[in-house]
Amino acid sequence: MNSIEVQPSALISGDGHTSQPATFGNRDAFEIIETLKWPYASRCNPHLQALEQYAAENVERMIAASSLPYHKLRTLALELPLLAALAYPDIGLDDLLIGHDLLQWLFVFDDQCDDGPLGRDQTHLRQTTGRLLSMLSNRQNAMPLAETPTEKLLCDLWLRIVGRMPSHLQTRFIGNLSDYLQSYEWEASNRLALRFPEPERYLIERQRTGAVHCCFDLVAFSARVDIESIEEQVIELRQLQFLACQVICLVNDIISAEKEHQSSDFSNLVLIYMDHYSIGINEASRRAAELSQWSIGQFEEIAGALTLRGLGYSSDLHIYLDGLRMWMIANAEWSLSCSRYRDR
Repeated sequence: MNSIEVQPSALISGDGHTSQPATFGNRDAFEIIETLKWPYASRCNPHLQALEQYAAENVERMIAASSLPYHKLRTLALELPLLAALAYPDIGLDDLLIGHDLLQWLFVFDDQCDDGPLGRDQTHLRQTTGRLLSMLSNRQNAMPLAETPTEKLLCDLWLRIVGRMPSHLQTRFIGNLSDYLQSYEWEASNRLALRFPEPERYLIERQRTGAVHCCFDLVAFSARVDIESIEEQVIELRQLQFLACQVICLVNDIISAEKEHQSSDFSNLVLIYMDHYSIGINEASRRAAELSQWSIGQFEEIAGALTLRGLGYSSDLHIYLDGLRMWMIANAEWSLSCSRYRDR
């Protein structure tokens, strides 16, 4: 877990004077996200068409791994290839399939926790995440431990990763995915207690609950960069990873705030701002967008300083930072275009 707090206090404190309607339409969330300014353009992987065909041929595997409605899962399965192609624009098809299947599994598991009974039963949740963690720790012998369709889907993906990923990066990936799985207990405790966490605490925990850092590990894997060596040489890299993750998670919070408001889910910065500062959802969303924009600017300022020091070009660092940038803008563009957030 990267636990570096980088947000300015001016953006997480407010006077609470603004009053807005209690709910807003999706159009408002989209317009707020569209105000974000990006200093770079997105790119799309040339293997998108092949990935879309792969997803269409394997949609039933995803549906079997979830108890959510068929139409919702099928639509998500057909739309996820675009997110993978935008997030990993420069990699080969084999690596792209792994990135896509990781995203697919993360969305399936997250929806079961957020929209299903799993996220409201701490005992069942602890047993489920415990089994998944055991599978990951066994690496080559994970398959006999998989029983449910969700477990088998992750196990199949994990065995493909083990066969291609260096052992030190496997350990890193396991650590980040384990952080994500373990974070569900913190989320569930807040949900069951009807408790909003403090904004500062939430922004730290959001580094785990978003499952973003294990997706960043695939950036390093697919580009064949030695991420651990980079972190040793560039002390600012963890801060850059924190900022990139924060941008991705805040965009997700803004666009899903209405849904989570209706379902009394408290793991959302917009809703936390509403409760903490007694403001409406539009004002809370605007403040979350300001923090996201600040994070984008900080990322570029730090990355620019590295360039001035002679780092960042024609190097693993440049390739990796470009990968983080593509993930940030990919998530925003995909969220604005897919029916997952429009059809509510």
